[in-house]
Amino acid sequence: YCYQCSLIKPDRCHHCSSCGFCVVKYDHHCPWINKCVSFNNYKYFMLYLIYSCILLAWF
Repeated sequence: YCYQCSLIKPDRCHHCSSCGFCVVKYDHHCPWINKCVSFNNYKYFMLYLIYSCILLAWF
């Protein structure tokens, strides 16, 4: 049970204090994209990191 959201949480769900939502398979809240990195967008976050490193190395 999440006391901040007043909802029953599923397994492996955590409340993000920055967003104010419960997130399934929560990894962390990223300040650069201003979103929670979780099960739904972990692959895209890793691609963002890889492409950012490539872009920084290129210039």
